[in-house]
Amino acid sequence: MRTPVSPRGVLRPTAIPRRGKGTQPGVLTPGTPHNRALPERAAEYLRRDKYINILCNCGMSQSLARLLVHLVFSTKNRVAFLQPQQLRSEVHAYVTATLRALDCEPVQVGGVSDHVHLLFGLSRTVSLADVVKQVKTSSTKMIREKGHHAFSWQTGYGAFSVSESNKSAVIDYIINQEMHHRKMTFQEEIRALLTKHSMRFDERYVWD
Repeated sequence: MRTPVSPRGVLRPTAIPRRGKGTQPGVLTPGTPHNRALPERAAEYLRRDKYINILCNCGMSQSLARLLVHLVFSTKNRVAFLQPQQLRSEVHAYVTATLRALDCEPVQVGGVSDHVHLLFGLSRTVSLADVVKQVKTSSTKMIREKGHHAFSWQTGYGAFSVSESNKSAVIDYIINQEMHHRKMTFQEEIRALLTKHSMRFDERYVWD
């Protein structure tokens, strides 16, 4: 029986040869063409199985990610709710703890009386939108429990990718927010960030 010819890289099942006279079941008659090809075919199967096992077991066994995000958002209508230094520090600490709970590595959190800046590593198991929602919701509840019942964050936010090589510069930028905003308003800052990152925007829908 002639061995079927398969395209390169494709194995086709081969029919089991019929038992000849005087042979036991499952025993191939010595000297037949099929019997001579069996060791080569078996070796080919073994080689392919070994290759598949290598791909499955020694391939990329982990999903790894390192995405640094610079997140910025303000209070509702940019009201200076965070003017008291103690409240501001508590909010920054609370936001930092929330990021850790979401498996998002907090790198730097800061800001001034009417907005916050967050630099963090985005977890691969949670979306950016969910991070923003959790941070805003939990911190709003905390601030209102301290007696600021009218407090709200703005609905929108700005999120910008940060390279590892630029991380230190963004950390310094967040730390020096007080000095930075002696010369620039929040709106001017956001416009500059959006322009720097080549993001198109319509100012009718940016401020709330």
